[in-house]
Amino acid sequence: MNKKIFFSILLVLSFLLFGCVSQGNDSGADLNQPVPFGTTGGVIGPIGDNSLSTGTSRQNVNALNEMGIIVPTYNPELNLVPYRVPADTNAEKDSNFGYGSKVYPVKGDYNIIFSEVDDQKILLDIYTPVGAINPPVIMAVHGGGFVFGSKDDINDLGLAKYGYAVVSINYRLAPKSSFPAQIIDLKTAVKWIKANSQKYNYNSNKIAAIGLSAGGHLVNMLGTTIGNVDYEGINYKPEYASFDSGVNYIVDFYGPSDFTNENILGTPVGKASITALLGCSPNIRKQCLKKTSEASPAYYVKSKTIPFLIIHGDEDTTVPCQQSGELYQLLKASSTDVTLIIAPGEGHGTPAYDYMGKALKWLDSKLK
Repeated sequence: MNKKIFFSILLVLSFLLFGCVSQGNDSGADLNQPVPFGTTGGVIGPIGDNSLSTGTSRQNVNALNEMGIIVPTYNPELNLVPYRVPADTNAEKDSNFGYGSKVYPVKGDYNIIFSEVDDQKILLDIYTPVGAINPPVIMAVHGGGFVFGSKDDINDLGLAKYGYAVVSINYRLAPKSSFPAQIIDLKTAVKWIKANSQKYNYNSNKIAAIGLSAGGHLVNMLGTTIGNVDYEGINYKPEYASFDSGVNYIVDFYGPSDFTNENILGTPVGKASITALLGCSPNIRKQCLKKTSEASPAYYVKSKTIPFLIIHGDEDTTVPCQQSGELYQLLKASSTDVTLIIAPGEGHGTPAYDYMGKALKWLDSKLK
């Protein structure tokens, strides 16, 4: 990739980060009430179905409704107190976020090398709840359009103190490292988690992966390619060879799922990010279609897989919420245990703050 294209990509992504992300609102869905979802409509067609157009929030909602996914009407007067993670939480907010969960002190170990490839040391941090007995594990995966970001952007997502060992990971970034480097790094991290369970005293038989934006795409890949030898993690250390790279649960915050669909290619940031990730332009079908499909989690949904929770804002103009709608329908049709939450009035990025409490409640129901 020449310098002109590379810096154009960075310019677009910087514009997204600092000026284009909708900040949503201070209202949200009731965390204690189920959101109504339709179950009609089935699979919306083959991978690459271009019938869903992006645009305004209303267009997004209409497209989802046509897919049989009923989006609750946004009512700004509800003011149902979503949870935003503050810098220094107090006991009252802890109770709100954790639904009465016991709160533990947290110990952090930082910048641990879990893989070394392409002359890059790939690092992770682990946050352990002190005093928790055999806690389940959350692997946290940052966003950043595949070209920037790190584990330091998300730390433990505020979840370790609620009784989870949280492993926050880096992965190789585009355009220096193109797909499938990123998913291989995630699977290698899972091997590290399983190989180190006795050292850190957590339960490696109970692992959930949470990803935000680009990280959401990667955890979707992780969940839909279990057992796929093409993307297996590397055995950076000999003991890794004894462990597989499968996890038990996926939480996807507004990650793309189908790179062949025009609703993501039609957004400037989406096209730039995908081009950087793949090392080719997805609009040049003859040259890039195969790789575009191979990098799409929706491409791998053929049979029942592990449970998924998908959370996406209906005003997201960076990754249209139809991307999550398509993945939901495919997973539903495969008899997978899948829950989709469409966050009313939310853009790109904000659901990870406003709905992390909902994700925690879902994880508690599965892992504890």
